[in-house]
Order: sequence, then structure tokens, then C-alpha cells
Amino acid sequence: MKRVGFIIAAVFAFAFAVAGCERVTLKGEQVTEPVPSNGDWPFKPALMRVHPFTSLRFDDSVGSHVLSAHVEFRDRVNDVTKAVGSFRFELYRVPERDGASVIQRQLLYQWSASVQTTDQNVAHYDRATRTYEFKLSLNGSPEPGSRLLLLVQFTDSDGQRFWAEGELLVPKQSEQPVN
Repeated sequence: MKRVGFIIAAVFAFAFAVAGCERVTLKGEQVTEPVPSNGDWPFKPALMRVHPFTSLRFDDSVGSHVLSAHVEFRDRVNDVTKAVGSFRFELYRVPERDGASVIQRQLLYQWSASVQTTDQNVAHYDRATRTYEFKLSLNGSPEPGSRLLLLVQFTDSDGQRFWAEGELLVPKQSEQPVN
């Protein structure tokens, strides 16, 4: 009799569990969600920022300074996401005094990069930081103690544009790390 009661209780527990779910998915079963037909993919980038890991350092392997630019994308629910498109990077020297106008900025370098293909996307995406990383070479050494501004423009495959900027401070000679 105890066994019959146990079986009835188990059947009711399973029925209540299934009733609370719209669909039960068995392990290994593939569930496909319909892709929105209006092209409004829910995970497409809605925000771009220059990540704080962006840095400037001397790279012995290439014999010059390298700007390691980290760019992060977030979707409309603020989760990190990937993107397909092309980048334009511009590095400016910013005057020392606060409140300097945009006109007083001096363009030092500009670069372009693409993440249009799967191979390009994989090559630049850093899984550890969940950012795109671009190592951008500089021909000369930035002036110690100067303020630099990195402007990043991204155009996705649908033509939507994103802009972000990040400031870098070049250490003074006395602040340079000793190797």
C-alpha cells in the first residue's frame, strides 16, 4: 500500500511540475526560437564604450609604442555582446588646460579595422575581457605627461553608427615603470 501511495505522489509531483512549464525540454534536445522577421535582433549592439583596459605601452617586439584599444559593446538589456562592422580610431593630443575647445585638439594618428568576417571577429575578440582588442602602432613616442584622447567610431553592417571616447594620460618620466 505504501508503494501505491508513493507512485501516486510521484505522478502528481510530475504533473504539477509539467503544468508549470510551457514546454519541457529533454537534455540534448535542440530548441529553436523564431528569429524576429522585422530584423530587430534582440542582442545587437545598442551601446559602445572604450573599456578602461585601454592602455599605451612600449612594445619591444615591434620597437615602438602600441596603443592597446579595448572596445566593449552592450545590447539593449546591458549585456556584453559582439558586433559586425568596421572601426575607425583617432588619437588626439589634448591641451593641458581644462575647458580647451575641440578645435585645439591635435590629431596624431588614425587607424581603420574591420570585424566583418568571422575570422576578423575571432582575431580581435578577447574572451577574457569580453572586449575587442586592437593593437595600434605609433610611429613615435608620445610626449611624457601629455593627455591623449582616443575617439572610436563603429559602423555596423546595417549602417548604424556608434561613437565612444576614452582619455589616456602618458606617464611623466619619473612615473615610468622600471623594467
